[in-house]
Amino acid sequence: MNLATHKQTEHTGCLMNDEIDELLADWWWWSHESAPVNSYPDCAAGFSQYRSGWRDSADLADAAEDRARDAISEAVDCCVASIDLRARIAINTEMRNRFSMAKVWSSVRLEGNLESEYARAKELLRPALEARFLIEPL
Repeated sequence: MNLATHKQTEHTGCLMNDEIDELLADWWWWSHESAPVNSYPDCAAGFSQYRSGWRDSADLADAAEDRARDAISEAVDCCVASIDLRARIAINTEMRNRFSMAKVWSSVRLEGNLESEYARAKELLRPALEARFLIEPL
């Protein structure tokens, strides 16, 4: 494995093989971080729309980066939703295994081995990701 061509994800440092892996890793974290939580709100109802009047450039850059990451993850979410169920299961199982740092997750719904199903899922995703200009065409 050539480490110079592999990048590490921002969240865990797991090695990713290509840009599809990176997009899927960011999407997976985004989809799990943005899940609704049934608990108390983080602020009072009267202040839910309040925004601070001043921000420094670092805050604005972080906010812009977060909005860009959200937009990309939403586009990847649409692409993932368009592929078959077996491929979506393979993607989620692979991401769970990568971020748990061990091959502990599996699914009885996958007929083949996880590696081949994940590779098939990435190939199904490639045209949709290229059409949305999220990855470079081959």
